[in-house]
Parts: sequence; structure tokens; C-alpha cells
Amino acid sequence: MATAADYVASGLALVSIPTGQKGPSSKGWQRPENAMTDPQRASALRGNIGLAHAYSRPRTMALDIDDLPKARKWLDERGVDLDALLEADDGVQISSGRRGRAKLLYRLPPGCAPIRTRQITDPETGEVMLEFRCASASGLTVQDVLPPSIHPVTGMPYRWAGKGTWKDIPQVPEAPQLAAGWPDNRKKSLFVMQLVLGRLGFGVLDRRVRQSHLGVTPFTGFHVTPSVTPIFH
Repeated sequence: MATAADYVASGLALVSIPTGQKGPSSKGWQRPENAMTDPQRASALRGNIGLAHAYSRPRTMALDIDDLPKARKWLDERGVDLDALLEADDGVQISSGRRGRAKLLYRLPPGCAPIRTRQITDPETGEVMLEFRCASASGLTVQDVLPPSIHPVTGMPYRWAGKGTWKDIPQVPEAPQLAAGWPDNRKKSLFVMQLVLGRLGFGVLDRRVRQSHLGVTPFTGFHVTPSVTPIFH
């Protein structure tokens, strides 16, 4: 079974979570100086543990499915086959054991800035269908609980699922049609297609970049700016 020290040695940054809870309780846990990136320090962790997406190397994100049928339909309308993602040979999932839910982990391309978390809600009920999780609007990390933490509702441990391995989390797969699902739709919509990373709709936009001068540079099939500023505020 993987330990906290194993995760850190693989480049994953961690946060401490009290036993029986899904989130940290310590003040300022979202800040980079409070993330655990030292294996020796991580080995002393007790209780549940969470993955700090924005401070992992490379950074990570989660595609968090709260309602599988609705999320499948929403993604399908944007040309994304959720079942194919779940069944991918390199797919890495975190399973809580709860029906109708799923969570896929991906790495962002090296050098990519943290991406602002976005929730997709049911327009009728207001309930969250799926969520793209990485960082807050201010660029601080969000977290997802890692195995073998104990789920507060089921009382059972989270477990790794999917055909891949957490030791080799894949980069976000090609799905440029999902670009419209990530950013705020107002003035930022003019930038979307030029700033799409081409994989689940991620893009990076420096605060200083103006509409008249995008200043993007190609990076292994992506368009990124040399900034660590989160996009789309």
C-alpha cells in the first residue's frame, strides 16, 4: 500500500486531513509553504491525506464526477467520451466506493500554471454534476483526498482504480471541445480558442496580457504564457 512518503517521492504534494474528514482544518493549509513535499515530513502524517494539486510537480488536476449520468451527457454534448476516459489504459482514478461517482486524475503539462477550479451544475437543481479541480481564483491549491484515507460517510478507505497507476498519472487527454466549459464566458471568450491547452480545455493567461497582444508561445502542442498566474478571474 502506498504511503504518504511514496506519494511525495513521486512528486505529489500533500496536505494533512483529520481522520474521518474530507478536508483540512488547519488555517492556511491552501498556501504553498504548508504543503508537504518532503518525504521525511510526509512519513510523520497520521489520519487522512489530500493531494495538493497546484503544488505537485508537475501540477495535477481532478475531473470529479458527482453525477455520472448527467456528467456523461454534458461531456458528450461537447464531444468528450467520459466512458473512454474512465476505461483508458493509462487512466488513474480515485474511488470512494459511492455509486454514480468517479474521479480521474491528470497531470498538467510541465510549466503550466495552476488552473482555476470550475464547477458544472445542473441548471434545474443547482446541484454539481462535475468539477474541474486544481486551484482557487487566487492561485492557491485545492485538494482531493488520497487512498488509503477513510471516507467520512462510508467509513471505508478510498482506493485507487482505473487501469493506470498513480505512479504514472497521465497528462490531460485531447478534448479541445471542452474549452467552452472551463473559462468564464464574458470578455474572456475571445481568448478561449487561442489559449486552449487542447486537453480538457485548459489554458493559461497572464494577468498582464491584453486582448491586443496575447503573447502566447507554443509548447508541445499547447499555448502557454511564461506566467504562474491562474486564468479566468
